[in-house]
Amino acid sequence: MSLIRLEDITKTYHLGEIDVPVLRGVSIEIKQGELVALMGASGSGKTTLMNLLGCLDHPTSGRHWFEDEEISGYNADQRANLRNRKIGFVFQSFNLLPRTNALEQVIMPLTYAVHKVHDWEEIERGSDLLASVGLADRMHHEPSQMSGGQQQRVAIARALVNRPQLLLADEPTGNLDSRTSEEILRMFQELNAAGLTIIIVTHDANVAAHATRIIHMRDGKIEGDNAGTGRPEPGAGHSQIQNSNGGQSNGGQRAGARVSVAEPALVAAGVGANEPGAIVAGHQIDAVHALDPQAPVAPVPAQPIEGTTAKTETEHRTRKSKLWTMHILPRTLSVAFKALQRNKTRSFLTTLGILIGVAAVIAMMEIGQGSK
Repeated sequence: MSLIRLEDITKTYHLGEIDVPVLRGVSIEIKQGELVALMGASGSGKTTLMNLLGCLDHPTSGRHWFEDEEISGYNADQRANLRNRKIGFVFQSFNLLPRTNALEQVIMPLTYAVHKVHDWEEIERGSDLLASVGLADRMHHEPSQMSGGQQQRVAIARALVNRPQLLLADEPTGNLDSRTSEEILRMFQELNAAGLTIIIVTHDANVAAHATRIIHMRDGKIEGDNAGTGRPEPGAGHSQIQNSNGGQSNGGQRAGARVSVAEPALVAAGVGANEPGAIVAGHQIDAVHALDPQAPVAPVPAQPIEGTTAKTETEHRTRKSKLWTMHILPRTLSVAFKALQRNKTRSFLTTLGILIGVAAVIAMMEIGQGSK
């Protein structure tokens, strides 16, 4: 069954009067349960494609389906909601909050979940995930008390806490040594064997060798796709990858600026700064349609969202207001109080400064009135 399908996707960044095309008619299909490595040189468009696959950005033109539902025209709030429910992120730099222990890091996405779970269930789910990644004895440690490999394991557990259907990993072993990298990649293989769809963005052929399928990009196009050939041999060079037509790729040139996204820790948690209540503190191989690089590209405009009448817009705003009052506001206050508790000294000094400032203003006003 198809999980993701892209059809003639293009992405162009507008830098002043200059248009920078990054994706040039990408068509691809990813089945449920696949372990895919997305490879390419810097500037080939692989990070931009990952942003589109993860609903961090929207295409300039083309059509995007997720579970047979077209999401090309989703707005920022709808994309954030989809990310929170169905997509997990693992990044090279971990994106952990500095003064937060591992258990709180893992359960943070549940704070922003549409369907709130009980506190005891949050703790139980987070504890089980940390135990599954081998950190049962480190769940009350902060990032500064853990190694790089342990921090990445926490990031993986956090990405899985909402039980997503898709896991996106952007250079997940870039900051790790070879032994720890091998452990993380084996963990990805185990998760994939359990049925999770995983896409790894990398330029390292040794990392890609752990995938069941490699997609190679160059100059914003799909240049090679080894769907149906099984896992490649470890040690295959990443500068030259055999494509499905027998051609070879030597990497690509930088295609343009990268999209900037919301605060990293919140993005890694599956939410975005545009989501209401967000606080900025971050398959087996099957047939796949690969775009012919030589074929002319006919961009298809992104489809608008259905039902955007004035009545439906009013109903949407009403539901959004109720959601804010009943769910988002209490969670936001809860996150705020937890932040105050984690930074007691800073919170005390800030409060003391406010008290002194208010007292000084009142005293000066009274002295002025008394002088008159």
